[in-house]
Amino acid sequence: LPTNLADNRGLTEIKNNIQQYIKQLPHVGEPLPKIWVRVRFALENNPRNYISFTEYCDFCKLNNLTDSQDMKRLSQYLHDLGVCLHFQKDPILKHYVILKPEWGTTAVYKVLDNKNVVKNLGCFTQENLAEIWEDEKYKDMRDELLQLMIRFKLCYPIPRQYIAPQLLDINQPEYTWNPNNNLILRYEYDFLPKGIITSFIVEIHPWIEEQKQVWRNGVIINKDQTRAEIIQNYNQKEIKIRLAGNRKKDLLTIITHELEKIHSSFERLRYQILVPCNCKKCIGSQTPHTYQLESLRKRLGAGRYQVECDQSYEMVNVRRLIDDVNLSVQESNRELQIPVSPLQNELDRDKERSYNSVNIVINNKLESENNSMSESYQSKYHQTGPTQFVDTIQSGGNATFNQTNYTPEQQQKNLADAAAEIQQLLNQLSKTNPTATPQEITNTIEQEIKSNPTLKDRLIAALKAGGLEALKTIFNHPAFTISAETIKGFIEAE
Repeated sequence: LPTNLADNRGLTEIKNNIQQYIKQLPHVGEPLPKIWVRVRFALENNPRNYISFTEYCDFCKLNNLTDSQDMKRLSQYLHDLGVCLHFQKDPILKHYVILKPEWGTTAVYKVLDNKNVVKNLGCFTQENLAEIWEDEKYKDMRDELLQLMIRFKLCYPIPRQYIAPQLLDINQPEYTWNPNNNLILRYEYDFLPKGIITSFIVEIHPWIEEQKQVWRNGVIINKDQTRAEIIQNYNQKEIKIRLAGNRKKDLLTIITHELEKIHSSFERLRYQILVPCNCKKCIGSQTPHTYQLESLRKRLGAGRYQVECDQSYEMVNVRRLIDDVNLSVQESNRELQIPVSPLQNELDRDKERSYNSVNIVINNKLESENNSMSESYQSKYHQTGPTQFVDTIQSGGNATFNQTNYTPEQQQKNLADAAAEIQQLLNQLSKTNPTATPQEITNTIEQEIKSNPTLKDRLIAALKAGGLEALKTIFNHPAFTISAETIKGFIEAE
């Protein structure tokens, strides 16, 4: 809807449309159990900015809501309404319920509006955050607030610092580019939301070339001797992609997959994918003729297998045009069918390693705060030397683990590698056996640990370094519910 905030022209129409949209939301007008209403009232009138999930459960019990699953359903309902924030599937944020969402928003913008962060083009460190969030209301939740920024794709970690891509240099850096035999794809939007390119940068950040070739409106990624340039032209309402190297089609599949994930977060976002012509004149050109992917799909459906190039007037094969960019479109609903490739799994693992470097620090803090490593576990093992520790209870104290006494850096790497390996296994199981029961999944994991001594050693090291919370982080997965306590018992028994 067009508007001009200088004179508020069109603002009334926008407000009316928003009100009508809100009335149609599924939660609006929905009858609620009286107990839920009481808990909501109690939370909204609590003066604190946040409470622990344990405290939230106590609130529920005081108001006669005693079923643990109902407690989670209510917190999700209040989260969806924006009354509070509770990220149930986040390994860090699930431990807290943020009662005042504006408290979290204000904290985030204290970072993004900070003069030094802006001056440093979006680069900041843990030390910077300690200064920015020095107020009493923030200082005990710095790690969680950082996780909130990462979850909302407002920043990403690189060694010893973080980058907020919306504050990167507006100027495109100088770099060389081989224009020969490029593969080119364009997205054209009716309206281009500004957050798309910065969210994409966060999603693809492990592959940014030298962690330097990135700016506010674009990025160069480099993987397997293949480079990709992704640039947003905001005024032209387009994102242009070009690739050079040996695995252009494979890398393009990753790029389109990540963009489609971001597109799906915007309701009714309208755009066209423009596929380059592959006739003799256009192939390898930096300005080839392009075809709308949707139009090509319709041609195939109508049995029209050739289309003319407007530059060379040659007839080209429609199916080959689509295959050249590794895209197909499901006829019924225009939904892009982008297969999950090994390269996509590799990117996911690289992101897991990157984010785990943050989660390890936070989990260690949570472990210390909550004292979730029981005293019985601590007393069960005692050090016998620099390279092993011994189970002093089972088997009369004869069972030993050949466990290296890792440095903190090695412990972090062990946890990151173990998490990446387990997440890869769980991702594969979610595709091959999505209806598996928790017990079936647990059995599969236990067999993998038995047959993989390296993984077993990493999990033992992770358990020793971070306790139960470390295992919860490693085995947290959106598709399956896995008991970290069961895995811990299995590892100890082994």
